[in-house]
Amino acid sequence: MGVYRSSTETLPSEGFGAELRAVNESLVFSILRERESLESAERERAQLKALLGALHDGVVIADGEGRIVMANEGARRIMGIASGVDIDWDNLLSLDMRWPTMAPIPREELPLSRAMHGGRLADAEMLLVRPGGEVRRLMASCTNTQEEGKVALAIMVFRDITERRNLEDRLARSERLAAIGTLAAGVAHEINNPLAYVLSNVELGLEEIRAMRGDAPSHSMVELEAMLMDAQLGAERVRKIVAALKTFSRSREAPRAAIDVRPLLELAVNMAFNQIRHRARVVKNYGPVPLIEADDAQLGQVFINLLVNAAQAFPASVDSNEIRIVTSTDERGSAVIEIQDTGRGIAAECLPHIFEPFFTTKAIGDGTGLGLSICRNIVMGMGGEITASSQPGTATTFRVVLPPSVRKRELFAAPAVAAPIQKGTVLVVDDEPAIGVTLRRILKDHDVTVVTSATSALELFTAGKTFDVILSDVTMPGKSGIDLYNELARTAPKQAARLVFISGGAFTSAATAFLERVPNELVDKPFNAEAVRSLVQTFIKSRE
Repeated sequence: MGVYRSSTETLPSEGFGAELRAVNESLVFSILRERESLESAERERAQLKALLGALHDGVVIADGEGRIVMANEGARRIMGIASGVDIDWDNLLSLDMRWPTMAPIPREELPLSRAMHGGRLADAEMLLVRPGGEVRRLMASCTNTQEEGKVALAIMVFRDITERRNLEDRLARSERLAAIGTLAAGVAHEINNPLAYVLSNVELGLEEIRAMRGDAPSHSMVELEAMLMDAQLGAERVRKIVAALKTFSRSREAPRAAIDVRPLLELAVNMAFNQIRHRARVVKNYGPVPLIEADDAQLGQVFINLLVNAAQAFPASVDSNEIRIVTSTDERGSAVIEIQDTGRGIAAECLPHIFEPFFTTKAIGDGTGLGLSICRNIVMGMGGEITASSQPGTATTFRVVLPPSVRKRELFAAPAVAAPIQKGTVLVVDDEPAIGVTLRRILKDHDVTVVTSATSALELFTAGKTFDVILSDVTMPGKSGIDLYNELARTAPKQAARLVFISGGAFTSAATAFLERVPNELVDKPFNAEAVRSLVQTFIKSRE
């Protein structure tokens, strides 16, 4: 018998089954898309974390409740927080943050606090003082994102700019030092002109007095000679100071020569004396040393740096403070220079690093950390070595060892009887009239013509005049001594070969290059009367 079905009962149709399958598929795809979205978000989060971790800058992100949700390794490194320590508000608020003036920054003005309260900050420079006292310079910025008028995320980004600022400071200091060097050379030049005729006239005055006084000089004559000798000593002291200025402001490396370090140490002491005299007394123990191959300007810089460092090792001036300079020869025949101080010494942990560039134990702004590094490079460039030993709290010794010169010392034997003077013709070209007058007095046994410009000198040559020796200043208004030489080299080369340059210094780079290129003699002002006479005699004897 058949089964009866109500007329209202229907079987699932094909259309309903298709709809069910579509809903099911849609649900599956939705779940898959949500899973992919979550996985994508996780991937993006991991990529962001990796990106922030690779940044050298520090990044700290907090949510609207003040919880730190992200802090990269750059932030930990700059703030000095160990990797295993969680960064929270307590960490941040405990940091000693200051403005560049060293004034403390209030908590509410710290970058992340400012961002939490809806504020923003762009490239604000501030200081971070670490627990050990180290000061780091930071450039900080902060911003925030907001939802419905409330801060959702506060973001702080900061960069350690300590090295950059130090480099900028060093470059600025280098520029100032270069300007000071140029100024020193110019001052030396201006001093040397009057100093030349002061010293020469004092020397000539002494010669005249000694010639007149005879075997039984009067009391007045002896007193006059003593006064001139005192004036000569004072002028000599000025000459040494100016010579040191010229030596240590030299902008180009001079050719090395065989030199004795002891006179150079004396110059260095004179240059550093203002730093030393209020702090310590200088004790000198100059033992025998060989000649060395060196550039006196560079080596002088080494000695000045070491002496100034020694002076700064004393926190105050007391009678027991002492800087001792000792020279000797070691078993290899090398010259040894030791500069010792009885100051506070160098800490054992710092001693291995003192010759490293930019390492300094001085306060910010008091030192560049380059002085001893430069000293080491100069000494090593001369084939030598520099070392330091120290007893913290008591003493420090810097030891410079330089190999001996391979050149033999030139010995000049003085003749038993003075050779007779051969008279000659001399042309003096100098824009300083007193220099011409002084040279005329020094060379009174010769026929001396004095002019104050290179143009006047060239007119003499055009008129057919010739001279046994020409003494010409290098730097003059209008045509210079170099212009005079170049014109003579073109029109009268034999006369150009007899030109001797005289100068107080302050050369341009072009003038320095020229003087290094030509073989002509250069006499520095202030000059010695007897040396000038000897030089003139040499030219006169060599005439054809």
